[in-house]
Amino acid sequence: KIGILSLSFNGRVFFKWVMYGFFQGVIITALSFFPFEHSPYQDGELVGLWTGGAIAYTSVIITVNFAIFAFSNTYYWFVFFFSFGSIGVYLLTQWVLSAFMPSLDIFGVNEML
Repeated sequence: KIGILSLSFNGRVFFKWVMYGFFQGVIITALSFFPFEHSPYQDGELVGLWTGGAIAYTSVIITVNFAIFAFSNTYYWFVFFFSFGSIGVYLLTQWVLSAFMPSLDIFGVNEML
């Protein structure tokens, strides 16, 4: 009956989801690129798009996993495991890649250690 009455998917619901995604995109872009507008280095060198892109991608990974977790209808152990495990695996992969391949040190992990 929900599908027949168009309660789950209609123009209003679709527009709401599009605006929700647009708002998330604006926030992720603003928090990823605008803090690096001014140079954090003393010699005036800018961070570049690589760091901003990596932060944006990481933000998208975390946001999407939390959204999937929030909109789940059931909360079994595997929902927790895959939602938070995928974020952990992504961050672990970035750390391992930056430790073994210095050219891929996108988060400055080697400098912090």
